Amino acid sequence: MSISKVLIAEDNEVNREMLCKQLASLGCEVDSVNDGEIAVDAASKKHFAVILMNLQMEKVGGIEATRLIRQSEKGRQTRSIIIGVTATSMPQERKKAFEAGMDEILVRPFSFLDLQEVLSRWLPIKVSQSSQQTFDDLNAVKDPQLHQAFTKSMSGLMNRLFLSVHKQETSDVQSAVHEMKGLCLSVGYDELAGWCSQLEKSLLVSDWVQVQANFNAMVDQYKEITSDSGK
Repeated sequence: MSISKVLIAEDNEVNREMLCKQLASLGCEVDSVNDGEIAVDAASKKHFAVILMNLQMEKVGGIEATRLIRQSEKGRQTRSIIIGVTATSMPQERKKAFEAGMDEILVRPFSFLDLQEVLSRWLPIKVSQSSQQTFDDLNAVKDPQLHQAFTKSMSGLMNRLFLSVHKQETSDVQSAVHEMKGLCLSVGYDELAGWCSQLEKSLLVSDWVQVQANFNAMVDQYKEITSDSGK
């Protein structure tokens, strides 16, 4: 069985490293980039059987990158399967993604088995029981590299959230807490993700006293997590 070449375009370090490890366990040869523009360049130099493309990247987003890749493929004999990865499932976003040339959408948070199921529709992959057990239990955050990336991302998000809650900037709070919830769910910190959900509920009714209380509880929970992991 030939090795499938896969490109990951993901600007979040935790998600990128997690996907790299998961795909490697499926026997794929993996390249990764952190920006849509770099993904377009990489796809122009090498054929990838599948490209996992984050829709929401800061510089060049996944939809625009997909559109550019599809333009560059015109006249070629080969075509990459592009799977969009997103934390939202808004119909208008999905419509734009498919119109740009994406073949499928994978919505976060998703399990290793979800990823395997989607990829198996496009690639000849085979998963071992040991790798399935590892990722189903969401123990990958115990990996030192992943844990370091997780704490780095969370620290930045905590700072963003602290400032936006203090200023009562609704859209900024929504953006930061949504990203944080997805990050926590990806690595198995369900309780911390639960506090994110509680904060979102308080935000919906503009209860800023409760928003602040939920944020404080999140901070305490995060300190407990980082303290336990350091033991």
